[in-house]
Formats: sequence, C-alpha cells, structure tokens
Amino acid sequence: MTQRAVQVPGRQPDSAPLPEAEPKPKPNGSEPAPASSDPLWTMTALGDLGPNLPTGIVADGRRSKLFRFRPYRMKEEKQLGEIRDKTKGMSMGQLVNEVLGLMVQTVGPHTFDTLSPVEKRLIIGSMIMTDALYMYVYLRHEAMYGEPLELTVNCPFCRSQSTLPGDLQTLEIRQMAPEIIDLRRSYRLRDGITVKGDRRFGLTLAPMSWAVFDNQAFQGGSNTGARDAAIIQASVVAVEGIPIDPFRLSDPELDELTKYDFEGLVADIELHTPGPQMVVTTECGSCRRSLRQMINWEYDAFFKRASRSSHGKA
Repeated sequence: MTQRAVQVPGRQPDSAPLPEAEPKPKPNGSEPAPASSDPLWTMTALGDLGPNLPTGIVADGRRSKLFRFRPYRMKEEKQLGEIRDKTKGMSMGQLVNEVLGLMVQTVGPHTFDTLSPVEKRLIIGSMIMTDALYMYVYLRHEAMYGEPLELTVNCPFCRSQSTLPGDLQTLEIRQMAPEIIDLRRSYRLRDGITVKGDRRFGLTLAPMSWAVFDNQAFQGGSNTGARDAAIIQASVVAVEGIPIDPFRLSDPELDELTKYDFEGLVADIELHTPGPQMVVTTECGSCRRSLRQMINWEYDAFFKRASRSSHGKA
C-alpha cells in the first residue's frame, strides 16, 4: 500500500523514513472543475516565511498573517505541565490548542493577552488547520533558536538506524497569496453520492479548521479510513443543488463514496492544503542516501533539544 506524505497532519507521522522520490501524479477521482486544478499556493521555507501564517486570518477584507509569541521560559513550561497533568489523555489537537493559547501574544487581528482561555481556544479552533500547526512548529524553532530536531531514522536502503539532525529552517511551507480571500474550490466526483434523495456529483471544498482534531477519528488508533472520512467531512462545505452553505455531509452519505472517489478527494485535499509539509530531507548516517523523514510533532519529542549531553558547554 502506498503511504501518503503527511500533507494533512491528521495522519500521524511514522518512524520510518520515505525514500527520496519524484512526486507522483495524484490519483484524482475525476476531472475536477478548473478551480481545483491549480493550487493557489507557492512554496517557501520556514526560514524565509518567519513569524507569518502561511494562509492568514481574514480581517477587514484582507489576510492578516503576522503572529508573535511570549518568551518561552521555565514559568511557561511549568504552566503547560500543570495543564497536561489536569487533562490526562489529551489529544494532540487539544494539546497544540493549549500550547498556543498559552504562548501566543498576537495572531492576525487578535491580541491574546486580553482574551479568556475559552476565547483563545475558539480562535485557534477556527483557524485554518495548517496555520495553527505552523505556529506550533515555529514556536519550537524560535524557542530553540533554530537548533535542529533530533530524528531517529530507520534507513529503508541499508536497514541501519541513525540519529540525525533535521533543520526546520528548510522545512517546506505552502504559502497562500495574501490577496486571495476565498479559498473555496470546486470538485467533481466520478461516481457521485446520494444526498437529500438525489445523486450529486459537484462539491465545494475549503481548507479544514484546527477544530477538526476534536473528531474522535483523530484521538488515536490506526483506522485510516475513519480519519480519511473525517478529513473529507471537514473539507466539504457545499454540495450542488443544496441551498445550504456551509453544508455538512452525514456519515451515511460519506459511506456511499466509492474507493475511486474518496481516494481522489483525499489526494485533492492534500494537494490544496497550505502550510508546513511535515517532512524533512536528511541523509542516512551509514549509506549516505538521501531520505525524506516524517516529523514526530508530539510535544516531548518535538520540543527537546537535539543533544542534551552538550548543554551548557561553550
């Protein structure tokens, strides 16, 4: 089975790396409408984008992208520890929300210092998913002064295991042009689904919000089908012939999608998802082959320094 790269963060990173390869054509389920054929993003790197959201929050008819963190000190580490202790079993989505709620000072038009915890969670939950993820990644980059991640790499070529650095500075980011306000796009199914008693083929898709991680499908387990269904459900905002916008497909309606159509939908969603591509390029320590390694963004692994043995040395 071919493994998709972690373009949509709902798919948790594996420990095994991906061999470097040319990108393959997406297995689109049908010929999409023109709005879906050309992604609206351009590629940049984290080091170039800096503290700016890949997509941004719309305010006063424009996209506001700048964000700023408070200093990450022992005080904040203890506060996060208290939050984690009180909420055992917290999902990664909830944890990222809590981390950002504590550490963000401003994002777009919002000043978090003046907001309640509930208001902060609502704002983060309503943000485009990969904007929230980018802030989380950038927090690590800023707090560690650009030090690389420590990656455990299991080479698929020589079968050796290495611990290697991963440079977040070079992490690829899909960035949306600030003048593009409406990110919705059209998509056409080949086989269609029955909605409200009629067979329908035309869908309108939009980027997912961070709140999608509240879905039970993202609370652990390995049911990729359930996660794919949650990703599609969170991305479809309108269906042809139904005067409800936004519209949410029900679980029984989603269950009717053919394999051909849902694979095409997921591929299209991944293609059009802006934000960080949670894969870094590195080199096997033994055979020196180039590898693409998925990033483990769970808090304890993600925020530790790469070499604790060298702390405090000049």
